[in-house]
Formats: sequence, structure tokens, C-alpha cells
Amino acid sequence: MSSVAPGIELSPLRAVSPAGRARRILHSLARDPTSLAGAVGVLIFTIVAIFAPWLTPHGPYTTDVLHLTQGPSWAHPFGTDELGRDVFSRVIIGTRASMLAGFLSTAIGAAIGTAIGIVSGYAGGWLDEGIMRILDIILAFPQVVLAIALAATLGPSLTNVIGIIAFLFIPQFARVARGSVLVIKEMDYITASRIVGVSRTRILLDHVLPNAFGPILVLISLSIPSAILTEAALSFLGVGIQPPAPSWGNLIADGSNNLLINPWIAVFPGLTITVAVLAFNCLGDGLRDIFDPHGVRK
Repeated sequence: MSSVAPGIELSPLRAVSPAGRARRILHSLARDPTSLAGAVGVLIFTIVAIFAPWLTPHGPYTTDVLHLTQGPSWAHPFGTDELGRDVFSRVIIGTRASMLAGFLSTAIGAAIGTAIGIVSGYAGGWLDEGIMRILDIILAFPQVVLAIALAATLGPSLTNVIGIIAFLFIPQFARVARGSVLVIKEMDYITASRIVGVSRTRILLDHVLPNAFGPILVLISLSIPSAILTEAALSFLGVGIQPPAPSWGNLIADGSNNLLINPWIAVFPGLTITVAVLAFNCLGDGLRDIFDPHGVRK
């Protein structure tokens, strides 16, 4: 059984527990009002997505022929649509679908892309070169165009939307993880680990992955709003989540035909997307400042 030479620190992050690292992140975010506002906004949208069925004042699928295309009021804060359905309730239910697409697609893309990037960067050689060229081919296509083509081929559904967005995110996470690994694997504590006989798998899991955590976390926070926008675009075009199931994208599509006559049907879902994306971007900027060793910390 191998032992580590005295005085050699294998990984500077091993001394910091995940709970301690989380406390440091929260403390740093709390010092910046913009980042704190973004974190609070993300938390609110997450809570709404989880408890959406219990937060709706009206049934999201209930029609009311006596209140067709009614403007905003105390009874219907966001007004009603052409079938008399409460837009506010549909926006709340749509939050679950849109946030689910954002979180799940990002999580899947991050997991697969990070694993590919770490293995590619650490292995190097022909394997690294081959993987990077395949990822370059995927990145060569405009993201939205490729998403539309895949959605039209696979068919419209929430599951397909999540899978498509996750697939599009894999090259981004792979490149970020690979870039971190190329720097980390040349550090002295990685060399020391190899010298004392630590296995490659343990080096990757115990030392390389924790040190690449910062850039990956920042990319996750910035990829979720991109996923939300991509899902909204696909649903707006009719190749994403299908009515009557509400999502922010198809709610905007429902109101786009009568935008000048009944603007609230499309405006309020659009404003909701704007606020959600802004919240995630503010949080992502705060995390980037925390984990950027060359930037000015706030």
C-alpha cells in the first residue's frame, strides 16, 4: 500500500469540506447585492416549479366562456386567454416544465461533458485529438438550428427537448473540463501522486475533478438560462412541449397571433422568461467572480 511523501499536499481542495465550500460561496454571494438578488430569484423560481400545482389560484386547464380574453384583474392577475383560461395559473404550471428542461438538460450535459473532458484532457494523445474533433463538428452547427432539426426529427415532447439540449451542452462542458485538466495535471501535487503510485482513477476523482469544480459550476449556472431559452424557442415553434401542457414558450406562441389586441397573453410569459434568465445570469456572474482566480473579487 503506497503512502504519500511527508510535506506533499496532493490537492489544495481536499482540506475544505463540501459544506465549508458551500458556506464560502454563500458568504461571497451575500456580499454582492446583484448576485444575491439573482440567487434569491433562482430560489423563488425553483420553489414555484416544485410546488406549482398548489400555487395556482385557478385550474390551468379550466375554461371560462364568461371571461374570454379578459385583461389583468384581481381575479386574474395576468388576464385570461382566448379560452378563458387563467394566464397566471398557466405561467405557474409552465414554470415547472421550463425549469425542469433547464435543470435536467444542464445536469445531463454537464455530467456527460465533464466526464468526457476530464478523460480526454488527462489521457491526451490521439484520444484527446479525436474527441475534440468530434466536438468541433457539433459546435460548427448553430445551436438553435441544430436543436430545431433534431426536434423535428425526433418529435415534439419534453423528454426529447431535454435530451436535445443536453446533447448540445456536452461540447461546452467537455471543453471547459478539458481546459482545467490540462492545467491541473501539470501541477506538482498531481506529479507527486503519480510518483507514489496513486491510481489514475483516484487521481481523476480525488484531485482533478474537485479542482475543476469551480469553472464547471459557473458554466452550469450560465447554461441553465440558455436551456430555458432554447426550450422556449422550440415550444414557440411547435417542436417542443405541446399544448395543452403549458410552457413559457408555447404560452407566448398562444398570444402571438393577437399581440396587438390582447397583449397580456404573450407579454406576461415573456416577462417571466426575462426575469428568470436575468436571475440565473446574475447568479452566474457572481459565481464567476468567486471562482476566477485572476479576477477582482467582490
